[in-house]
Amino acid sequence: MIIPRIGIWSAVLALSAGAAQWTTGQDTDTAIDNVKLISKLDLKEITGSEWWNEVRLADLTGDNRLDLVVASQRPGNRQHVGTLVGMDIEGNILWQVGEPNEEHEAIYHDMPIQIHDLSGDGKPEVVYIDGDEIHIRDGASGELIRSGPLPHGEARDSISFADFSGDGHAESIIVKTRYTQVWALDPDDFSVLWTYQGTVGHFPWPHDVTGDGRDELVIGHALIAHDGEVLWVADLPGHSDGVGIADLNGNGELEIAVATCGGATFHVLDIRGNILWTQPTRHAQHIVVGNFRPDVPTLEVAGLDRGTDRSLQGQDRIIVYSHDGEELWREERTDEGPERWLSIISRMSNWDQSDRDLIFAYRRGADRMPELRDGYGETIARFPFPDLSLPNRAQRAQHADILGDPRSEVLIWNARWIYIYGNAEVYEGEYEEPDRSLPNRRLHNYTHYIGMP
Repeated sequence: MIIPRIGIWSAVLALSAGAAQWTTGQDTDTAIDNVKLISKLDLKEITGSEWWNEVRLADLTGDNRLDLVVASQRPGNRQHVGTLVGMDIEGNILWQVGEPNEEHEAIYHDMPIQIHDLSGDGKPEVVYIDGDEIHIRDGASGELIRSGPLPHGEARDSISFADFSGDGHAESIIVKTRYTQVWALDPDDFSVLWTYQGTVGHFPWPHDVTGDGRDELVIGHALIAHDGEVLWVADLPGHSDGVGIADLNGNGELEIAVATCGGATFHVLDIRGNILWTQPTRHAQHIVVGNFRPDVPTLEVAGLDRGTDRSLQGQDRIIVYSHDGEELWREERTDEGPERWLSIISRMSNWDQSDRDLIFAYRRGADRMPELRDGYGETIARFPFPDLSLPNRAQRAQHADILGDPRSEVLIWNARWIYIYGNAEVYEGEYEEPDRSLPNRRLHNYTHYIGMP
């Protein structure tokens, strides 16, 4: 059932100029003077429910502004998407499918939902899994376009999209089980193009690794060609919790950084699967690559070490390595409070007008705010998220250019609240607004294991 619900206004706070000032329990004497709150959405007020699991970003209506789709699970089924609501960033509901699930669980892995222009007509579709079927709905109206069966009853761990044809359009659908098998599907009839069984890790990341114009799939410890040929399987321990792909050393060839859960190691491989370097750690969870130290000509690798203590006293840390594996900075946490071992990190570009990447860290435990750190460990910005009534592990985040200038904004959410923050400084210089109809793989291949490129 689709319920159009237009014009419902949420509590929105827009700050058009100057610096916003907040304090929270963590830093009661420190004002956050370099961020502005763009929008604060109370999902209970908007939808009548405070039990939501996921948020996805896309231009649903074609007005060249990013909108939101919020989703919740079916009762007792974490990886069955039961309810969807499309809305703009001011909280006006565009459409709704299903009724909210009031038996919410905190989700600590991917849910199988993405928004992507699957048809290539410049208009996005919402692609998700419920039960044993894939569903595709029109992004503007929520109307069902088509649905079809999964290749396997457990192939609902995640969804991503790959360009296996080399025509510039990521139209093949990738689904997988939790740890053992992945399938590439035809987008029209969901027939199986190929499948691979092995240690598949948490998220299959499409990338043109070999430079032939077609995506390969970096999946677990393997590299799979566009036609399903296994190019190599690296001899790595455990399973892959995240990868980062970039030309780290500037030699014109990509490298692949891997965090191995169970193996407790960070690795960097060349594109033939050879291990270039390894660094042991306590529990390797996320890994990102970027220009975190712009005074150095090569790129850096940042890893998230979750530690081994899963009690309320456990804590994680961020570690930054050079392109060749030298440790450059290690976080030593002194903050206190529960669940400090659940952080997630992502590479964030274009926060300000400097030529650098930053490490976006969130779900840091206790009342520690999501934050941006540079490659030296300095805190660049903090983003207050004061509602701590839900478990910290329910906190999720994304970053994208929401306002239309060349900078990125930060979106943070939990089961009830969505906060959107931007840089409080006025952007200097001329720019053209982005074309939202163009593919954005950070958005249409969103993953909880957001260390991906």
